[in-house]
Amino acid sequence: MLFGSAPVGPLAARAPKLAALDTEPLTLPGTQAFRVTYEIARRDSQTFFPPALQATVPPLLTWCFHRCTDGPLGAFCMAETRLHCRSGARTRTYLLASVIDSAAAGDALTAGWGFGPRLGELSLERFYDRVDARASLEGRTILELSMLDPIPLRSGDIHFAPSMHAVHTPKGLRILQVDARYSAERSERGRPQIHSFSAPDWLEERLRPVYPVAATFTTADLTLGALRFMSRPEV
Repeated sequence: MLFGSAPVGPLAARAPKLAALDTEPLTLPGTQAFRVTYEIARRDSQTFFPPALQATVPPLLTWCFHRCTDGPLGAFCMAETRLHCRSGARTRTYLLASVIDSAAAGDALTAGWGFGPRLGELSLERFYDRVDARASLEGRTILELSMLDPIPLRSGDIHFAPSMHAVHTPKGLRILQVDARYSAERSERGRPQIHSFSAPDWLEERLRPVYPVAATFTTADLTLGALRFMSRPEV
């Protein structure tokens, strides 16, 4: 296994704060989830992760957009940049950075699950022949993606791995596992396409996507679960 070798200091400097560990589950109905995955050019991929996580072979990068039009947090869209990893033997995704267009929703997602998004401008649009997504900070585009020629799938054909977030908790700096359940109504896959990607704006300037892997679009009731697992990042 390629255990992570990234120093914990820089991770601690940017990790958000989680006030408590007794988060209640939260359901966001009718959420649109758009994901694009690329293989990245990096031999020493273990340097992206703290020692608590292991790198995958090949190294994979996934961008996720979630758009909610209603629900307990109101309407919002959030974009995330994630790296595929393992925690023990199981596949996970490691959150590098996120952007959201609602300050109130961002505060709630940070307080409960450690997302820690910055405030920006986002769009996610589905057409009959494509899906387009864009993320901007202060009017400057930092990510623009598409999925072309969507093909319907069975609603349960797409797997969503739990995510790992670096957060400050009442017990210290931890890698928190965030479990999300998608009760899918509709799923599609298509051909991924990158129009623009500014790696430094996602807090990891070494990222260089080189090979398209997959793109999916799902409409689902998304439930963020109660917190169950966490680990020390240096172990």
